[in-house]
Amino acid sequence: MVDSENSYGERVSRLVGWGHWFAFFNIIAAMLVGTRYIAASPWPDTLLGQIYLLTSWIGHFGFWFSLCTFWYSSL
Repeated sequence: MVDSENSYGERVSRLVGWGHWFAFFNIIAAMLVGTRYIAASPWPDTLLGQIYLLTSWIGHFGFWFSLCTFWYSSL
């Protein structure tokens, strides 16, 4: 007899895949919101300051939204 229902492994795989895309788009959304804060502050004068601003922008929003997504997925 052929079981037409999704197996447990297929459901878990689908949910994990959905979770990764959810986290990815949350990070992108956070970075878009963060651009408002970068635009509101003055641009650094030195190259080192500009590199630091961009690096911290990516890291900060990526970390916090990954953390929130992890917390949400563990509920």
